[in-house]
Amino acid sequence: MHGSIIVDDFNIYAYFLFIRTVEIHDRVSGASCNNITYMSEYTKAKYRASIINFMCYAFAVSAIYLPLVAYMLTPMDRVLFTMYKLNWQAWRLSMLINMTPGILAIIFFSTLPESAKFLLSIGQDERAYQTINRLYKSKRKQDLTSVGITGVTDPNSPSNLEDNRNCCVKIWRGTAPLFRQPLVGNFLICTTILCGFLFVGSAISLWFMELRQLMGSRRMTVCDMLQNNATSIVKAERICPSKTSNFIDSVVLGATFLGCSIAVSLFLLCMRHFQILFMFTTLATICGLSLNMLVDTVPILVATALFTTLCTSCIPLISSVLLDLMPTHIRGMAISMGFLFARISVILANILMGFCMVPYCLLTFNLFVLITLVVAILSCTLPKS
Repeated sequence: MHGSIIVDDFNIYAYFLFIRTVEIHDRVSGASCNNITYMSEYTKAKYRASIINFMCYAFAVSAIYLPLVAYMLTPMDRVLFTMYKLNWQAWRLSMLINMTPGILAIIFFSTLPESAKFLLSIGQDERAYQTINRLYKSKRKQDLTSVGITGVTDPNSPSNLEDNRNCCVKIWRGTAPLFRQPLVGNFLICTTILCGFLFVGSAISLWFMELRQLMGSRRMTVCDMLQNNATSIVKAERICPSKTSNFIDSVVLGATFLGCSIAVSLFLLCMRHFQILFMFTTLATICGLSLNMLVDTVPILVATALFTTLCTSCIPLISSVLLDLMPTHIRGMAISMGFLFARISVILANILMGFCMVPYCLLTFNLFVLITLVVAILSCTLPKS
């Protein structure tokens, strides 16, 4: 992944840069999904939701870190130096700075062991023993044989895992149980909720930046702003918004996301998962409905920011619920499949926003509100234990 970023820094062709960017995003999203599953295997069940939610603070921090870096580099928007016939501008330096957290992650990942619980669940008892022995040595300064333990096994692990002959068979056997009883019901409910969160959160967060640039001194609702802009853009050339304001707006949105994530952690101390999901999605629905009537700038910005961040901050929570409901040996597949469908919903949301938001603003916008309401209702159907 970081090799790709380094290649992009020396790239001079726009289409090649676009292809590499798509490739990097694919790899990052896959790694982030697997990281959630990995963390769950080393966490007690009662602390799992809190730990996963805390880990996902990184998404909110990155939403603040990236625009801050760009904001600091804005005065350097010129050719800094020339090397190998390449003009090094601020955006190349920004990419190198943004690599730093990823490089640290690679170093940390290289020191982490595989989950012993997962290895036991797939029948690899010897590798599981080596992992446990390594962890025991790091803590007790002696191996397991000194306390009479020479091996580990899990009698409840599936017996047909060793019959997998190739990759396609393994993928099929890892995926098929998700669509069969008794797992299919909970899997589909959690996946639908996850799709709803990403459908609303991704589209509205992108639209938040556009909405911020459309705001003027006139008191108008959200749809009035969009329609007014659509008619005026034909008469006059649109002025490019200030980069500084874009960065500041992104920081505000990231800070709101971080605040909602911290609120989830606090509520986990005294509330159950489905109660938090219902409360946050209900508040998001109220914020979405209020945008049909609000005409002042500050209330519109607050309601829009809360509408998207109340949904996105619940993604770690519903992911932990999905992990709790799945057997160990298919948790990774369940998370991957759930986020696969969720990514498809993101594509559909962006297409919907692009083609329908201006000509059918009221209908399209309230569709997002309706989906949030449906997610709130579905959260009440989750298992209560």
